[in-house]
Amino acid sequence: MKNKEYDSYRELIRRLINWSKGIPQPPLRVEFWISGKCNLRCRFCGSWKDNNQDKLNTKDFIRIINKSKKMGVKEFYISGGGEPFYRKDVTLKIMKKIKKVNGIGFIITNGALLTKKDINQIIKIEWDMLTISLDGPSPKEHDYLRGVDGTFEKVINNIEYISYLKERKKKSKPYVYINSVINRINYKKIPDLLVLSAKLNVNEVIFQPLFGSGTFYNNLRIKEKNLTDFKKIVLKAEKLASKYKIKTNISEYKNLDLLINSNCAGEIMCEHVKKEEGFLAIPCYEPWWHLFISFNGNAAPCGPWVSKSSENVLDSSIEEIWFGDFFNSFREKIKRKNMNGCNCCMPILFFNNRLRESLKAELQKHKK
Repeated sequence: MKNKEYDSYRELIRRLINWSKGIPQPPLRVEFWISGKCNLRCRFCGSWKDNNQDKLNTKDFIRIINKSKKMGVKEFYISGGGEPFYRKDVTLKIMKKIKKVNGIGFIITNGALLTKKDINQIIKIEWDMLTISLDGPSPKEHDYLRGVDGTFEKVINNIEYISYLKERKKKSKPYVYINSVINRINYKKIPDLLVLSAKLNVNEVIFQPLFGSGTFYNNLRIKEKNLTDFKKIVLKAEKLASKYKIKTNISEYKNLDLLINSNCAGEIMCEHVKKEEGFLAIPCYEPWWHLFISFNGNAAPCGPWVSKSSENVLDSSIEEIWFGDFFNSFREKIKRKNMNGCNCCMPILFFNNRLRESLKAELQKHKK
């Protein structure tokens, strides 16, 4: 697993170096939203209320996977919009296809629809990375935030079964992440969640800030008066993560601005590159390596822009889209630091900062 992760990262750096020299590269990753529908009623997500239509069928996804591999895509990421296992038959077929063409497979799920049969299939095909949402160490937090009673128990049972089956079959895959949204309901329980994750043999815990607007955001965001308390909890969580040897990004949130200004990711990205020049001054590299395809066929560099995209995989090939006018104009827009509409990408901010440091080191080598 570590070698594959490292190789993927090095390949991404190589492609970005080529882009910096004016040599266009294919996307490294294609991300799918399989469905716009969901089985849960999360208080920080309104997609379950939308009347989304899942327009892409299994044949469409397989066609895209085949073309992607021919283009040079290495990674396939199955994520939200809604819950991918809401269309379980489609999702499992796509996962098998991705592994059949030797793609590196990622999926994020709320974990509540998985069965033991599904988990057996996932482990059998040696799926690479599985991210499961867990927003607290008990039903009190998780089921409240996810809006459906009994969800916590289902998720925990499934994570336990994954761990058991991996051990029984002597498999290292899938690498299991926990994804948790930080908010006023669960922030005090972050240390307990890390302890629980260690007991469940989870590989890594990723925390995301709450973002959005309106009533749900105001009701769930951490109040200013509680920020000092939150910082103490982060420090406690750091120590526990070290003690239990569990990987996590919780240390990022010692910088409280990343929590307070979670709706301003684009502005912060631009702030981080003020002193950079050339290719290093690009605030976000997503349009140079990441192709996002929604359940209705729309294509864009990332989720926030997919509803505004003029491109659709039912009308054009992914090659035409990737190297076409929409993506090229979007790249120019980001180069000009026009990040209006980029407001929910804190994890991407962290990754961009890491990429930039690696790119800087490589570009300096090339100058010598």
